[in-house]
Amino acid sequence: MLRSLVGSEMCIRDSSISGASFSRRITEAADSPVFEVRALGYRWVFLALFSLLSAINAILWITFAPIQTKAMDYFDCGSNAINSLSIIFLACYLPGSIMSAIMMQRYGLRGSVLLGAALNALSGGIRYGSLYLSNANSLSLAVLYVGQFVGAMAQPLFTNNPAMIAMEWFPAHQRDIATIIAALTNTIGNAIGQAVPPIVVDGDDVDGGLKKLLLGELGFSLLALLLTVLFFRDRPYHIVPSKALSKQLQDTHLKRQESLDAAATSAWNRERVHEEKERVCQEKENEAGDNDLLLEPAPALTVVGLDEIKQHWRLLLSDREFRKLMIGFGVGLGLFSALMTETEELVKPAGYKDDAGTHGAILIGGGL
Repeated sequence: MLRSLVGSEMCIRDSSISGASFSRRITEAADSPVFEVRALGYRWVFLALFSLLSAINAILWITFAPIQTKAMDYFDCGSNAINSLSIIFLACYLPGSIMSAIMMQRYGLRGSVLLGAALNALSGGIRYGSLYLSNANSLSLAVLYVGQFVGAMAQPLFTNNPAMIAMEWFPAHQRDIATIIAALTNTIGNAIGQAVPPIVVDGDDVDGGLKKLLLGELGFSLLALLLTVLFFRDRPYHIVPSKALSKQLQDTHLKRQESLDAAATSAWNRERVHEEKERVCQEKENEAGDNDLLLEPAPALTVVGLDEIKQHWRLLLSDREFRKLMIGFGVGLGLFSALMTETEELVKPAGYKDDAGTHGAILIGGGL
């Protein structure tokens, strides 16, 4: 079990203690946490839920690409307008990644994935609702763009975190498998998003087909959100899958103590220190009386600001080998995304207008 993060001195709530005295008591009473190294069977439930959410988000991205012609007729617009529904996801990747990094640092995996699940469901609802609005002045298409934007902001919450999930939940010998599963389900979602829309939106009843398609996507998004709320949990703080993660968390704990010591010497920040002190005491009381396997700790050990995230990015970008990897991967991913978006336009001149989704799914399946 986890030892007390700090000694009993931490639970003193006398606000008259001076900053220096309080800092000294924290330092003297601090105790390094002890972790139990073992993998939890619940990790597979966690991975399955994350994979489902990631696949749904990929479907939201690519839905209209294989039915471009029918979408153009329905919304009375050109091909560029329909292609933009996919391009929104690409354009929002950078701001979405910034949001994802901040969410991960402040609220942990559960908070981040809950936000992603909620954005998926909200995106599905807006997209479905857009079909009931008038096409006059492109109102229906404009609302559809809003729905795509909401889904686009959720994308980095799924595509950026497979490695984090593997590290947090899986032992070293299973991390590669966990990362592959979490990453590939997004690609499988792309394949489903290519293959299913032409089947559902078939024949002359484009309005009915689109409503069934987007209602189905909304239903799956809501179901995934419900499952996430009910079953998606943070890893118990005191149980780690590997010694490496145990060492990392101990180092983070020490940095947290140093931060508290520095803050305690500043009068303007003393209120925040006392809030942190009370929160740690509450964690200690909860841990002492609850041995539940799914006990949820505070999701983040430290509150990290945008400046620190920028510092991490600058450190990565200063590495020459990382820049090579980033450029190579970025070019490849950009080509893949462009190909998925333009599938129907590429195959239609050869007479395969109604088979664009099949071509896209086969292309993805061949890559897998």
